[in-house]
Amino acid sequence: MASTRAYLAVDENLTEPLMTDATIDELGIQVISFKRGLWRHVSDPPGVVRESVAREERG
Repeated sequence: MASTRAYLAVDENLTEPLMTDATIDELGIQVISFKRGLWRHVSDPPGVVRESVAREERG
């Protein structure tokens, strides 16, 4: 398994996660639909589609 180094910044006021294009590439993420949160990993078999985890609502 490969590894990559990334830096994480947390802002409690953000409503959406932010990732740079370079980070997405390094993690092997292939976006299918940004709006629907659909993606696959570069090593996934053909036809595999993953769904992003819904964010938790804050009270």
